[in-house]
Amino acid sequence: MKLFVTACILSWVASSSVAISRDLYVDPSQGNDRADGLSSAVEAGSGPVATIRRAVQMAEPGDVIRIVEGIDRVYEQVLFAEKSGTKEEPIVFDGQGAIIDGSVPIVREEWELVSEGLYRSTVIPEKYCYGVNPAYVGRFFFVWEGEINRMGRSLKGPKEPYMSPEELSPGQWTYVEGEAAFYLRIEPDITLEEAPVRVPKIVSGVQISGECHNLIIRNVTVTHVINDGFALTTGSNKQSTVENIRFENIVAKECGDDGLSAHGDCEVYVDGFLSIANSTGYCSQGVSINRNVRMEEIHGVEIFPIGGRHEFINTTVVGHAAQPVTVLASAPFETSELILENCLILAAPGRKPVDARMRIQKGGVLRADRLSTQGISIQVSGLMELSNSVIAGGREVTLNILEGAEWEGSNNLYDIGLFLLEGTRFAPRDFSTFSTAAHEEGSSVRPISALGEASSQSELSLSVGADLSRLP
Repeated sequence: MKLFVTACILSWVASSSVAISRDLYVDPSQGNDRADGLSSAVEAGSGPVATIRRAVQMAEPGDVIRIVEGIDRVYEQVLFAEKSGTKEEPIVFDGQGAIIDGSVPIVREEWELVSEGLYRSTVIPEKYCYGVNPAYVGRFFFVWEGEINRMGRSLKGPKEPYMSPEELSPGQWTYVEGEAAFYLRIEPDITLEEAPVRVPKIVSGVQISGECHNLIIRNVTVTHVINDGFALTTGSNKQSTVENIRFENIVAKECGDDGLSAHGDCEVYVDGFLSIANSTGYCSQGVSINRNVRMEEIHGVEIFPIGGRHEFINTTVVGHAAQPVTVLASAPFETSELILENCLILAAPGRKPVDARMRIQKGGVLRADRLSTQGISIQVSGLMELSNSVIAGGREVTLNILEGAEWEGSNNLYDIGLFLLEGTRFAPRDFSTFSTAAHEEGSSVRPISALGEASSQSELSLSVGADLSRLP
């Protein structure tokens, strides 16, 4: 009996030790990848590791990888490839406020002097654009005095024509396709080494790749990466899944493509996300639920679901982009469904409704409740359901329901200039006729003050439009 009890105790201790989670610390300046990672400071027999890569290799279910508190910037990707926790014990990466910076200083040897202040490089597109890959050339930018300089171009947004090298002023750059070369111009009285210029090197700041389940990423900012701030993909194996990936309190700023992007059979949960000055705010496939999101200064498209089902709850968009919302399906998905619940989407000052459109394409579905929009036209080719919402902006705003589209509306309030239903035009005074033809119920038209202002909130019923008190 004694031996049996002792064996049970040893078995219990062994099984319990597996469940003990660890904090693994990363300190790029003071750490050592030969250390155990169990202490945030170098101590006898213990200390932080130097790289995130090493900490991820060491991590087991239940472990928390922490950037040492007080570290401002880390010039390394966070990569989880074929790495998983469990539902009960996920693996956590906690940036503790650190910034993942994808840029590196400009290297003089990679550039040739063309004329006073003008430099040319064929090394940059070969080295950082993966052998002059057009997709990466299209994403490329320079970091000038700490800020992104796109020269009016991005992969999914507007593309200003490349300037000729001779046209460049100090602080500008261009690309000459026939030469596969970047040019940049600096002030003539400084050397290239002294110029406040950096180039993006890291592809994506946080990359989830292949069969990955039960991961939490929190308290981290990503900036100046060539591609996406936070990127997820199932990889080359079509049977792979990415499940239960959670992001908490994250920021993507000035990234070459998407703030957050998922491709393939991905399951993503977000709570607290600021996407600012990226090419695209959010572009994803799979399934996602996103809460407390804010997007602003986006260049191409703010919310861009391209397959699967995606929810945005308590979200604010300040629409600088050419298209604040686009819903379409791309392979392998046949449909793309977007749910907007208690969301506010405003055109940025100076944006005209003809240039700022919500587009629901064929195969796309938009279901919105308690949505408020200001200065943004809507074009529907797929299916749209709108309820308890406010669509405002005055006479330049248009609601266009194209032939073959499906529309359901109820208890909405409009202040727009034109309703179109399969090519037939209806002025606001003809709204009752439009409502009958479009099967819109319980809705009305009247002037509304600018959304977001206290006056407009006091004018509106508490049951219509976004509740600003719940927005980030």
